[in-house]
This record gives sequence, structure tokens and C-alpha cells, in this order.
Amino acid sequence: MRAAPSTGLFKRRSPAHDPRGPDLPRLPLHPLLRSVLALPVACALAASACEGPAFPGEPDRQGVTLPAAGGTVALLGGALRLVVPASALAGETYFEAALSTGHPGATLLVPGTALTVQAEPALVGSIELSLTYDDARLPHALRHEELRVYKLGGDFWRPVEGSAPAAEWTVSAAVDSLGTFALLGVPAAIVEVLPAQLRMRVGEEVAVTARVRDAAGNLLPGRAVSWLSAKPTVATVNHAGVVRAVGPGIGHIGATSQDAAGSNSVVVEGDL
Repeated sequence: MRAAPSTGLFKRRSPAHDPRGPDLPRLPLHPLLRSVLALPVACALAASACEGPAFPGEPDRQGVTLPAAGGTVALLGGALRLVVPASALAGETYFEAALSTGHPGATLLVPGTALTVQAEPALVGSIELSLTYDDARLPHALRHEELRVYKLGGDFWRPVEGSAPAAEWTVSAAVDSLGTFALLGVPAAIVEVLPAQLRMRVGEEVAVTARVRDAAGNLLPGRAVSWLSAKPTVATVNHAGVVRAVGPGIGHIGATSQDAAGSNSVVVEGDL
């Protein structure tokens, strides 16, 4: 069985804390348990799902070895699942995953889903990566169908093409390289303010609404919206989207959600 690498995510540990090293801590362990901790866990069958033990003192890090035939890997209590075909491997491969703590934040990032995943040797083909989340920790207004797998590139989270919600509380994507992944909600791209045109008289009040969509045109209900008036001397708007006609003229009421924005036009005439 090959020893795990000692660079990158596979950081070198002192023998007393390395579950894969030849020298184990002097603990009163059963001899069979000692032999399990001494080497990476291997999945003997390609069809089997296996989960490696956490490193002593590092419960947020796990590693497992797959044979050249591939297999299914579940790590970190099922937070990460990898379906690995033989075509993605150059031979017996060691996978390791750890909770990411140094990643950049994002408004729509689902807490607890940022994981750094590595393989040695590197992948030579595509695998299926699935991330599972705690529904109770979803950011406000996000829904399951809005979640996607993102990969960290430099200081930015970038969507993995083709990722989509799978089973309940799980989102999957095909990847051919590893790194740091997380679940994020799709960003708002379009904001429509309805009605598109308002004709009012001074002193009148009318409620307007905002419809938020993603880049594909799908509705994103419940997303937070901020309101503003481009010409408060003509019309004002409050946080609830209620427009009040102030003086004669033409103005615009805008709505923003994240980096997306939209507006309508308001024509205000004479006194009531």
C-alpha cells in the first residue's frame, strides 16, 4: 500500500499524529485497530462506498485510498461524496478532504459546505462530486433548486458548469480536477420593477413589486431587494416598495438585488 504524500493538502504530520505513519501514538488500542489506523483505508471493491477515518486530533480531515478500479467515496460524515470511475484514475489513488477555513466569504455561500479535496496521483478523467448541506443553515431565501457547486479560483468562487441539485440536500457536478468547492446560490442577474410605467398625481401612493431572476431567466423568489428613487423631488419610495408622488415631472424607481438592478418610469402630474 502506498504511503500518502506529504505536500499540499497532505501536509506532513509528526509520527505521533499521523494515522498513516508507521509509528502510532502509544494508546491502549486493539492490535487490529492499530493496523487499520496505520495505513490509508482501501476500498477493495469498485462498487463499494467507503469512508476513511478522521486523523487523530483533526476531525475535519479524512483520507481514503481507492484501487485502480475506482469506486464510491464518502468523506467527512457524508458531506462529500465522490463517484470515481476507473477511467479517472492512473492507478491506486489516495483522496483526502478537509473543511476549508481560509476561503473568501460570499453572501450566498451555504455555511459548512466549503471543502478542499485533493487526490494523489492527480485525476486523469472526470468524476462526480456531490456536496451535502444542512437545510437549517441555508442563507435566507435560498431554495434547494437554486444551489450550485462552485470552485474557488484565486479569490473568487466560480460556478462548475453543469452542476445541479440532485437528491434532497445534495448538489452534484462533474469535475476533472480537484481543489476547494462549496455550495452557493445562483446570483441574481435580472430585476424587473412592476408595473413598468406609473402615472400618478401629487400625493398619491402606489405599491410596486420587484421580480428577481437568474441569468437563465428563472425566478428567484424571496431574494432581498433594495429600493431607491432617481428623482426624489418627483417621487419617493420606501423600503417596502411604496411609491409616493411628490411633485410634477418624470422620475424612475429602481430596485437592486446583489449586483443586479432594474427600474421603471414614473410620471407625476399636477395636484390631486
